[in-house]
Amino acid sequence: MAKRGFFKDESQKEEFLLFIIALFWLLGLFSAASTMLATTEVSKISDQSFWFTLQDPGGGSLSYPFICILYLKFLHLLSGENILLFMQIAAFSSFLFFLASLFVLYKMGISPKKIFLLSFLVQPLIMILLLRIETVPIFLSILAFWLFHSGKRMEGWLALLAGAFFKVFPIFFAPLFLAMELKNFSRSSALRLIAVALISLLAFSLFPENMRTVIFNSARGIQVESIYSNILLVGEYFFGLGISIELNYGAHQLVLPAYAEALPQLALGIQVLSVFALSALFFLKGARKEELFVYAFLVATAMILFSKVFSTQFMLWPLIFAIPIFAMPWGNPRIQLKLFPQAAALYLSAAAAYFAYPVLGYLMVELSPLTLAALTAKNVLLFAVFAWVFLNRENFFLKED
Repeated sequence: MAKRGFFKDESQKEEFLLFIIALFWLLGLFSAASTMLATTEVSKISDQSFWFTLQDPGGGSLSYPFICILYLKFLHLLSGENILLFMQIAAFSSFLFFLASLFVLYKMGISPKKIFLLSFLVQPLIMILLLRIETVPIFLSILAFWLFHSGKRMEGWLALLAGAFFKVFPIFFAPLFLAMELKNFSRSSALRLIAVALISLLAFSLFPENMRTVIFNSARGIQVESIYSNILLVGEYFFGLGISIELNYGAHQLVLPAYAEALPQLALGIQVLSVFALSALFFLKGARKEELFVYAFLVATAMILFSKVFSTQFMLWPLIFAIPIFAMPWGNPRIQLKLFPQAAALYLSAAAAYFAYPVLGYLMVELSPLTLAALTAKNVLLFAVFAWVFLNRENFFLKED
């Protein structure tokens, strides 16, 4: 007689998994919403305070691109001079843009069941999602990829530019779009690229905030949450490398000894080089739209993994961009349980990032072994998923369902 398992069939197993994830999603949302509603005061050194006043921690103008500044001014217009209401409106808006990103994934043809299951990857960062505005450029980037994949290339470029003029990160996706334009170059491709170049030049000419953002981020040091900081702080803990930590413009960053002063520029070079290398590989492999989303995930992961400036909300990029590739084939509602280890690694990487900073961030200056362990777990797990997807990228070839 065959031994009966706990579940009668695969569908029952999937239903149970959906129930568990729905339960944890509701618990996370209830906890985050309760915390937001219970907040009665906004710290003067919080991001929300800087957004509200449009001033950076040093008292100067906030170094954000112009669309982001307009967005913050609009939120301020809705809230009036009530900074607590401003924070709550910003949180609600961030969640709406997250839902809008999921809606775009649905319009792309991904099964709603898969979207719901894979969106659970974001659950460890639900509080960060509400307290930051990262979901806006993520939505614009997801929208840009959908438009480009659908053949609406000019619209895709415009959505990507809008994202880049909200936050710098989306510009790292431009080489993928450029690879597709050059692979099947035509007169329309040339006209699109000329239009994109002219719009970019005009935006930098009319809005000095854009250039100030580029200069500010290029000049920043190594933040404590980055992979470079992780390696150096572990070295400092065991060998005493002469590295310390300081608070600079609201973020903790490394104070490097003379022999390592060139590291911030080297880190920026590694980040840019990794993105261009992936884009070049995409071009050499044919720049096919069926492979666009796996390279989008790789670029999204590389740009934050190798960034010298890292904040926990940046983890939302690989988490959300993982949904289209882990959901393949899109139209099939069957869950690919064989990808559970990789999805679990991403989930745990996000949880470790949140645990390391901000939960244990106050212990970072003291080089707490617990904080260093969480930081290391975040980077090791994220790099492992990045490497696995890269080595198996041909398995994520999008077929028409």
